[in-house]
Amino acid sequence: MEGKEEMMESVLLMKAHTREKKVKQFAFKLSRICRGQAGSEEDQNELISQLAGDLSEIELEAVGARFAALAAIREIESSEKLKVELEKEIMDMDEVVKDLKSELEAETFAKRNRERYSALAKVISASAQRSTSQKEIDSINEKLKKVESEGERLASKKELLGKQLLLLTQTIEDLTGVVKPESLEKEEEKEEGEADERVMEEGEHPDDPEAMEIEEGQKVEHAER
Repeated sequence: MEGKEEMMESVLLMKAHTREKKVKQFAFKLSRICRGQAGSEEDQNELISQLAGDLSEIELEAVGARFAALAAIREIESSEKLKVELEKEIMDMDEVVKDLKSELEAETFAKRNRERYSALAKVISASAQRSTSQKEIDSINEKLKKVESEGERLASKKELLGKQLLLLTQTIEDLTGVVKPESLEKEEEKEEGEADERVMEEGEHPDDPEAMEIEEGQKVEHAER
């Protein structure tokens, strides 16, 4: 919740800086007309026309800021949803890992018993009289077949669980790539804030070509984002 509020505040601050710059330029032009520094009547009319355009642009900026804030809120909510899904996937993967571990232990146990039964069957076949030990041999062979069947079943299940684990791992990596690290977002917001401050400082001279070039660059960068 705290991260959501910080991101929303950053977006609103950036929009506010942009609007403040426009308002300062508007006030500067208006003050020239009020002080009679706009030149001839034709120049005054042209400046008034510019002020009307600036006023419309400021209104559009205000509307755009509102939509940007709403979009930021939706994006944050989507990120929170992805985070919850990611945590669930991790928990599910932990359960799969536990199951795989249990299956591996069971398969190891079955293999060990299979080897013991096989060795015992060989000893009995070599030393016991066939007439008295045939039932025991048959019983051991039957148990050996069951152990081998169980081992095959466990091996097949282990292979299936391994594929599921690989798929879950890939899904987690994909989800992790969607969520943008908060530290990177804050760094970008910091850089944008510093750039806006420089533009605001140069906003005192709207007719400066260099200041207008910087402002245009900031607009292009903001639009790309």
